[in-house]
Amino acid sequence: MRIDNPDELIFSMGVTSQEQGDLAGAERSFRQAAAAADPQISTAAALNLALLVMQRGEFPEAERLLRQVETTHPPYTDRVRFNLAGVLAMQGRNQEAEAMAAAGLADIERRRGS
Repeated sequence: MRIDNPDELIFSMGVTSQEQGDLAGAERSFRQAAAAADPQISTAAALNLALLVMQRGEFPEAERLLRQVETTHPPYTDRVRFNLAGVLAMQGRNQEAEAMAAAGLADIERRRGS
């Protein structure tokens, strides 16, 4: 497999690092790829980074990253909102988490035309 896009390569390096247990390497790659011009790559990198820091228990940082994606990449809002609901719940902010999950569900229903 050949990857011609440098940003995609950096993102792929992050995924590989994460799969091999090199979380510090994965974080470096995801942070770099999150600044990519391609919105699909930058969004995927930011989401992976948010999940990585969430696994480490760094919930405020995960929340910050997810809120950034929520405002900058609207096509991914439903996924972001479900992940954000989890981060809020992990911080004991259950009412906010429930509202965020409901908003994510509403996004999906709206997109389906329900």
